Amino acid sequence: MKTRRALQLTFILAILALTPHNNSHLANASAGSSVVASQPLLVLSAPFNHTGWTKARTITLDNTLGESNLTDYQAKLNITFSLAMEPDFRDLRFVDNTNSLLPYWIDFEADGSYATLYVRVPFIPSHASTNLTMYYGNPYATPASDGQATFDLFDDFEYTDNPSNHGWVQVHPATSNATTDTSHHRTGSRSLFTKGSDTPGANEKVRALAKYDLPIRNDLILEGYFYHNSTNNMIERISLQTNNNATTYTIGASTPDGVSGSIPRADSEYYWRQSQTCCGSATGISFKPNQWNSFKLVKTLNSIQGFLLDLPVGPAITDRTQVSKVFIGGDNATTGVGAQPWWFDDIRVRKYTLVE
Repeated sequence: MKTRRALQLTFILAILALTPHNNSHLANASAGSSVVASQPLLVLSAPFNHTGWTKARTITLDNTLGESNLTDYQAKLNITFSLAMEPDFRDLRFVDNTNSLLPYWIDFEADGSYATLYVRVPFIPSHASTNLTMYYGNPYATPASDGQATFDLFDDFEYTDNPSNHGWVQVHPATSNATTDTSHHRTGSRSLFTKGSDTPGANEKVRALAKYDLPIRNDLILEGYFYHNSTNNMIERISLQTNNNATTYTIGASTPDGVSGSIPRADSEYYWRQSQTCCGSATGISFKPNQWNSFKLVKTLNSIQGFLLDLPVGPAITDRTQVSKVFIGGDNATTGVGAQPWWFDDIRVRKYTLVE
């Protein structure tokens, strides 16, 4: 079997003042990471007029060790604040070597300190390097962070109508549909609210959402954030199905009642289960209520693995089939009391990255 080599990305940053006749870029620092290619989805971009932007940095994406081209790859960048930047990073703009404006999304920013973001890069050839330019230093710039343009799937639930109007399919909405509300939100003003049945053991009444129309089926990451206001009697559903829905992988936070297996029994710990068979060698990871917690399911060509708070909740499991469905939503135990409410925000699917 042919071995796929890791693809190296090197970010080279340089600060310069922009004038009508000064377009040179000088490199003075670098940091590396490795990536793996996925299926192409071309993005059309508009030319960028940098009038009003006073500074720039060059970002060199070094794929000289890569054996595959990267198409529409979401490059993760950690940007340190510069005195010329706006404190909330709203003046950042990224262009490629054709001066085409590239979409990006800010995952997290600390005003006047740093920002973590993703830039969608149209093409990085194998065995070669590609330069991007990041412009900043414009106090009149408006925010340009755009998750829908950046990721293969993105939803921040900033709407008031039914999520089924936005590509989701309501699953088991016997009690009521999953909806968006303003009770809690990580970004913007809304998030997805979902809750299991209030009737003990009524698993058919979960409020869950499924996404069937994924643009990529392998070498992908499903990730996002969840919020809950209790650590008691809770089970939610974050799942990937593969092999034409024959296999289900779930990560979650649970204090189940009457369930056998190796689920961590203490409150506020995670579990990892495969094909509804509980729960393998899951690792308990403590988290806190009343704050946003991250989750991630990574599906490569050959395996799948779950993470919460960037920590693995179990070992990678061999699976060479394609993803057929994703789930997020509330669930409840087969016995015991009804489930607690859950909120989800900034759900996204992006191309798999071996090392970021």
